[in-house]
Amino acid sequence: MPFENQLLDKLLRGVLEHRQIPIRTDLIQGEKIEEAISFLPISLSENQRAALHNAWCSEISYIQGPPGTGKSHTITALMLSAIFLKKRVLMVSHKKAAVEVVRRQVEKYLGEGGLVYLGAQSEQRRHLRGQLQQLCDGAGTLAASRRVKEMHAEVESVTAKVLRLLREVEALRSQIKNGLDNERNYYQQNEDFLQRRNNFSDEFGIELNPDKFQLVTKVPKPEHYRNQLSRIHEWLHEKMPTQDGCLSRKEWLHILRVFNKANAVFNAHSGRLKPSPLATQYLLEHLELTLAHEQMVKCRARVLEDYLKQQRQLLARKEGQLQDGKDKLIRCLHRYSVQFNLLDTYSDVERFDKMLHWKAPHIIRESMSQIDFRAVTNTFPLWVGEMRNLGEFLPFVSELFDLVVVDEASQVNIAEIIPAFYRGSRFCVVGDKKQLGLNAAGLFSLNRTFEQLIWNQNFSGTISYDSAKLRALRVSESSILDFITCEMNQFATRKATLNEHFRSLPQLASFTSDHFYKEEGGLRLMKELPIHLKKKCFKAIEVGGKRESEFKVVATEVEELVKILRDLIHYSAYTKDPDLKAHGFADEDGKRPTIGVISFLTNQRSYIRTRLEEEFTEDQLAAHTLMVGTPEDFQGNERHIIIMTLGLDGTGSWSKSHYENPQRLNVATSRAICFTYTIFGGIPETADLIKRYLRHFGATWKALPANGDADSGSPALSRYAWRYHPNLRESEFEIRVDEYLKKFIEQYGGNGSLKLYNQVESCGQKRLDFVLFNECNGECCAVEVDGQCHYTKDGRSYSEAHVERISILKRAGWKVVHVPYYHWYRNGWLCDTENSKFHHYLNELYQELRTNLAI
Repeated sequence: MPFENQLLDKLLRGVLEHRQIPIRTDLIQGEKIEEAISFLPISLSENQRAALHNAWCSEISYIQGPPGTGKSHTITALMLSAIFLKKRVLMVSHKKAAVEVVRRQVEKYLGEGGLVYLGAQSEQRRHLRGQLQQLCDGAGTLAASRRVKEMHAEVESVTAKVLRLLREVEALRSQIKNGLDNERNYYQQNEDFLQRRNNFSDEFGIELNPDKFQLVTKVPKPEHYRNQLSRIHEWLHEKMPTQDGCLSRKEWLHILRVFNKANAVFNAHSGRLKPSPLATQYLLEHLELTLAHEQMVKCRARVLEDYLKQQRQLLARKEGQLQDGKDKLIRCLHRYSVQFNLLDTYSDVERFDKMLHWKAPHIIRESMSQIDFRAVTNTFPLWVGEMRNLGEFLPFVSELFDLVVVDEASQVNIAEIIPAFYRGSRFCVVGDKKQLGLNAAGLFSLNRTFEQLIWNQNFSGTISYDSAKLRALRVSESSILDFITCEMNQFATRKATLNEHFRSLPQLASFTSDHFYKEEGGLRLMKELPIHLKKKCFKAIEVGGKRESEFKVVATEVEELVKILRDLIHYSAYTKDPDLKAHGFADEDGKRPTIGVISFLTNQRSYIRTRLEEEFTEDQLAAHTLMVGTPEDFQGNERHIIIMTLGLDGTGSWSKSHYENPQRLNVATSRAICFTYTIFGGIPETADLIKRYLRHFGATWKALPANGDADSGSPALSRYAWRYHPNLRESEFEIRVDEYLKKFIEQYGGNGSLKLYNQVESCGQKRLDFVLFNECNGECCAVEVDGQCHYTKDGRSYSEAHVERISILKRAGWKVVHVPYYHWYRNGWLCDTENSKFHHYLNELYQELRTNLAI
């Protein structure tokens, strides 16, 4: 019997019948999606934009989200874009935390009641009912119609303003790109001229300086002179001078005329030279030098003084106004859409509100049959909830939503997700195959013998139970993520991989990036800022002791954990310990650190929970949102401080599946935002992954291997040991900028608080030219030497690569000061403070640095 849901029907039927399954990827025009994205009040990376395009264009899409890369942020953007596309979205997950994060983020932009939250608790139902009743009050009256007209007028007004600002911002960005291209061209032309000038000086032994060597800026008929001089050069090589009778008088006079003309036209001083092969070579090289100078002067004329700076400042103001307009627009549009639809649907919404009063399944089913849920979902297009609660709120109706999104998909099997997918016409699967999968979820269990029996009864004529395993169809073993990424299944899933990591401090996140996502090119660590890099964020504590064979608990680990928690909870150690205090914690609401305790052993987790109940009150634990669990429990959750207890001694007799499972370690080591304690009794020789983790932070342990494979330094610390490397300066220009930055430090950093670094790597970008860091207040800024194209090798233009690079840095929180190349050269000569214009520019540069560094 076929599904009423066409997509599910062709998907499952095609896989069972070993057929190629055509997946549509043209459901919405890309231009409409891009327009919706342009209205979003959310900043998105290129990969996040691609994820939105895939989700709306394709029947099936996949968003791979490594830890901390903004899965919830992307889902929020996806749901908000539905408002502009006039679509309906249902987002579901097994994890309540995942649903709560999305709910909070959406309501941040739409206000309370901006979506329908499918919460099973009585208090949550009452809250939803109160919102619905407030909306329905007076919905069918003339006053409501007048309000809708007023809202429509406001939407049109705000939309017009946003569209105008979008056009202005796009025009400014285009102008900046053109300016950058002109600046880059000037850089190339000037560098070419400087190289030719140096070669000319070396070849002919001429001292070049601005006072003694001036070039013209216009040479008429350069090809004529090049041909004439080349021919004379050949004559002088082949024939003797005229006094020996080898050159005719006519030829000699011609040579003199050309030499004199060259002197007059491009100021080559050739009248002082006697015709000879060397003199002709001089003239030819001088001509090429003059032409290079001419190109440089022409190019400079297209680079307007301070043009880019002014356009960037104007762009920043316009982008601020645009952000305010987008924030207002999405609220106005959503409120108007709800009120407009309520004019026709308020009776169904009222019935839905009354249905929420009931808990008995048969009464809920009866109530659902009297409601037009398509009218309700048209009125309220955004719904979120845990999968287990769907049946209490929504009927089993096909394609009730335009898009169904499932988060933490690696822990959801096919049978569980079908009720949600049945209600949608598109599916978007969000998860990460490198984190814990279905076996770790602990949410669905099925006897495999029983599963095989059921399978053979229903599908043996189509596909065997063994083949079902290969196609990720077994409910007991495969998640929906396994199913849509299975290469044996003949359908294509559009995939976008998120790669910007915002959650954890970079020292912590660098282990995740280097050890679990290296094949994907690693993660962009967006907190790679000087203010974070000197913070201590890891502490390994070896406590000795043995794991009890009966209870599977390392008691010394638990006691050390309790001691740390006493210091944190009773004595607010996070305000006294310098390593923790540096993270900005305080003993007041909103600034206390949240705390998580991860145990790699289930028995030890249970024992810890018992010990904490004995030591602390519920209020004390709640004040820090303290959570105790295994890595499986923590997937989808994070805390400011994580305390890991490995449950290991040094004997090496324990199952490697617990502490050597890359997925478990990936989850466990990526939960901390600020600080991680790792407590262990000892380290077995076979614990290779754990050893790599400890060594990443420079930690050692007592039972070192006999071969002396000890600590070889900390990759996490050495990676962020930013230094100043004079030998890495790449040009005369960069050297001179460096000199003036040092003068700035001498002038404004007399107490030694200003530090200068160069060739700094950050946010997955090529190196920043210079970084200034104010140790007194933690402020920093990047100094970018514009014009050099040392970071694009992918075919993009200089301006495109430059704009994207700066956008990434600013999204990460960098303040960027641009040093334009054209300010530093006049007629091919490097400026100094004796030049009035250059002196004025330096004062402006220093003021901009002072502002950004809060001096």
